Parts: sequence; structure tokens; C-alpha cells
Amino acid sequence: MTAKPNFRAKVDGMMMGARKIFRLAMLLSVFGLVACFGNSGSNAENGVTWDAATLVETNATENASNPQVAIDSNGNAIAVWVQNDGTRDNIWANRYVDGLGWGSAEPIEMDDTGDAWFPQVAVDDIGNAIAIWRQFDGSYWSVWANRYSLGAGWDMAELLEAGVSGDAWQQQIAMDANGNAIVVWLEFDGANNYVWSKRYVAGVGWTANELVDPDPASFLAEPRVKIDKMGNAIVVWSRPDISGSYSDVWANRYVIGVGWGSAELLDTNDSGDAKQPQVGVDDIGNAVVLWQQWDGTTWSIWANHYSIGEGWKGAEFLGSAAADPQVAMVGDGDAVVVWTEFGDAQTTNIQVSRFVASTGWGALEYIEATSTDSLDPQIAVDGQGNAIAVWRQFDSVAGFENVWVNRYDVNAGWGLPMSLQEPNTRGSNVQVTMNAAGDAMVVWAQAGIGVVDIWARYLKQ
Repeated sequence: MTAKPNFRAKVDGMMMGARKIFRLAMLLSVFGLVACFGNSGSNAENGVTWDAATLVETNATENASNPQVAIDSNGNAIAVWVQNDGTRDNIWANRYVDGLGWGSAEPIEMDDTGDAWFPQVAVDDIGNAIAIWRQFDGSYWSVWANRYSLGAGWDMAELLEAGVSGDAWQQQIAMDANGNAIVVWLEFDGANNYVWSKRYVAGVGWTANELVDPDPASFLAEPRVKIDKMGNAIVVWSRPDISGSYSDVWANRYVIGVGWGSAELLDTNDSGDAKQPQVGVDDIGNAVVLWQQWDGTTWSIWANHYSIGEGWKGAEFLGSAAADPQVAMVGDGDAVVVWTEFGDAQTTNIQVSRFVASTGWGALEYIEATSTDSLDPQIAVDGQGNAIAVWRQFDSVAGFENVWVNRYDVNAGWGLPMSLQEPNTRGSNVQVTMNAAGDAMVVWAQAGIGVVDIWARYLKQ
């Protein structure tokens, strides 16, 4: 497939005029507040109060990276990350208990054969969790897991899929309210890639591996999965079209008691690659899928909506000159989406839109007020449709990036952005999770004077 320009390359002369005026007005309207917040780590934002930034792990000599976090219905959270021990990378975890704070960080994988990377974690309503990661065995990458049981703690790491002819990687996990989970990953058999899955059934254990997409492709990639309250799931991924010229976005649905259906094509634009698919699922299985689409000139954001009993509605254009989409779905079928947009002054900005099941897509909005680059947004929603967006934003004064946040209130709209970090620190890998009650946890990797650590801030509703 033909290589396309990276979206972080600036797009000259795009989207000028009215948008520039809007951005200037926004900057002026919040200048005093942003100047006050800066990188001060202020706690107040849009009528809510964040707890102070807290260190999640205490290794003072080696770097940590790639944090992920999930929160249960009671406001307790589990964070996982990559921790270097001076020789190789391992997977560590810590648990946050509402009212008590973070516990002691502990390793959940200590295989010294090779590095362990890219952990993911999911929790059920009462706090049981499963963490997954990819592990190098000296020849190939394999997919591993460990389970946290409330009251018992972490179990032993176990192999989910061994790469025997090629790597197993790009693993993702989703878990329902009752502790049932589904893991998907990409696996290379020496010639082609396949999307595989494995289910965890609460009280039973892991089931056999199953193919999600039985048709092989050398460039098949980026599987993502979400699960509804009954344990049904939707997986999306990208794969080359018949000609092999471009990649398309595909989806398949898993139904409890039935199994996997037939893969379906979600995008119909043949002018360029469709990639980086993301999926959100509501309580009963309705879904929203986003992806970025190359049109021959720039990347744009497209979406498709799945409705129970009706199927996929068809691809819809959402925004131009944009990439890195993310989606979070409310239990009633509404959704909030966020992405990085190429700015009019050769900067990248954070843009959002809302999907209302009864009316469709709303207007596009900017949620950060800066003339410097903002990148890599993440989004989470609660049960009422309130949302929290986080991203990394370049600080032109300090000369490096910070972690920022903005909150959406269903009654008041988006608030004013604030920095989550302490002064003179560099932030990256920011992630956010939110439960139905509106409790939220943000984690990120932060470089200060010494090593890179994992930090967090908590919002209690």
C-alpha cells in the first residue's frame, strides 16, 4: 500500500478564515484562566474538584511507561504499566481504593525471558480485573494475561496465545459488568495476519481461541473490541481491499450462545486508506465506529453506526484534516467522540462531537485554547453522558508537553481546559477512565528531574 503523509506533518493553508477567528476569540476569552492554571496542577475545573496528583509507582531508579487504567462502579481503579528493572521491561500494577488511595505497586509478570510491553486492563462492576500484555520469548511475541480477584489479589500470569510461526500482538480486552471478558489480538502465521479472540467466562475460565476474521491478509491490523452488558461484543479492524491498494475498516459481532457472525465492510471510500478504527458499544449492543480516511489529500474522520435489529447504517463523514479518533459510548446509545485536527496556524488541535441516538451527530467543537500543538486525545463518559477528555499539549514556555483535561457537563457543555501536571514536568501516554456515577481516574507517564514515573489524578462525583 502507498505510504501516506503522517498526520503530524503540518498542513499548510488548511481551514482558514472563520475557524481562525473562532480560535482567537476562544483564546482571548480564557486567557486569564489558562494563564492562572498553566502547569500549576490546580484542582478546580468546570465546577468539579480533582484530587492532587499522586505517584502510582515508587521505583526511583528505572523508567516506567505506557500506563492503562480501568475503574469499577464503586470508584475503585486498577492501573497497569511497563516498568523497567534495569535489564528488561516488566508489567506492574497498583489498585486505587476510593477513600483510601493507592496501594503498593506490584509486579504481575516477571518472566525474564524477554520484555513485556503494551499492557491493557479491564474491570467488572465490583472490581475484578484482567490485565493482558504481549511478551517476547526470545523468538516471537505472545499474548499473556493475569487476573485480579477481589479479596484474593493477582493470580499467576498465564499464556493466552503463543506465537509459534510469527508474532501475536496488538492485543485488546473488554469486560462486561459480570466479569466476562473477551480478548482480541493480531497473529502472524508466517505468511499472513489473522484476528483471533478468546473469551473469559466468569466462574468457568478461558475458552478456546476463535477466529474473528478467517480471511488472511498480510497488512491486516489494529483490532479493537468493546462489549455490552450481556457479554455480546463488536470487533473492528483494518484490512486491505481486494486490489491490495488500500486498507478498509471491517467489523464482526459476537453474540452469546451464537458465536461470531460474518465480517462486514464499514467504509466505502476507495480513494485511500481507512485505518485506526475505534469502537464504542452501549448497554444493549448498539455501536459507533470511527476511523480516519485518506482522500488523496488529507486524513478525515468517518463513522458508522450499528443499531440492534437494523445493522450498520452506512459511513458518515464527520470532519476533515483530522486523525487519531477516539469514541466513548453512553449506556443509552449516545456517544462522545474526539480527535486531533490539523489547525489553521499549522498547529494540531483537539476537536469533539456528540452523537445522540435520536437525532444523530452534533456540531464540532474545540475543547483546548492554545496556539501550540495538542495531540493524542482520549475520551470517557459516565452513565448520564457527562464526559472527560484528556490529551497532551505542548508548553511553548517550558519547551515540552503537559497533560491537559476538559470536562463536558450535559447541562452546561464543555468547561475550560486545565493542566493536570505539576510545573516543569513532561507528560505523555495519558489515559482516562470513568464509571457510570461520574467518578474518573486519569493516569500518565511523567518525566521530572530524574526517571519517568506513573502519576494519577482522581475525580470523585
